[in-house]
Amino acid sequence: MTNNELIGAFREARYFIQNSGIYIVLDDVNAELDDILDDYNVVEWVLITAWNPGGSRKTVDSNQNRQIELLHDLEDYKILDARGESPDHSWYEDGFLVLGLDKNKGSELAIKYGQKAILYGQIGHNAELIIFD
Repeated sequence: MTNNELIGAFREARYFIQNSGIYIVLDDVNAELDDILDDYNVVEWVLITAWNPGGSRKTVDSNQNRQIELLHDLEDYKILDARGESPDHSWYEDGFLVLGLDKNKGSELAIKYGQKAILYGQIGHNAELIIFD
């Protein structure tokens, strides 16, 4: 998959907090997510995964092991299970919605785990797709 195809897939994907009914839409404000941020007294979030580094499919076991490593790096944050999936449900990646994680630290972790992008948001602002080259 080329970089442009990968970015297109990120833009088309559906992102949600698992078991909550809350979907995150790129370039949109999410009042339900803002309420969660307010409840935890934080103003920003990052949706991040360790799955499929570089956009290259890995086994479920490999991806889950990478997720455990990422989870250790996030032990100081409140974390909600999240997922990104294609509109036709043929592809998905589990991830974490990390409350209180700033864009710089989220970007640093994404690069550490070979990721091409993260979602980032602040209370009252649109969700953003942050892309790494």
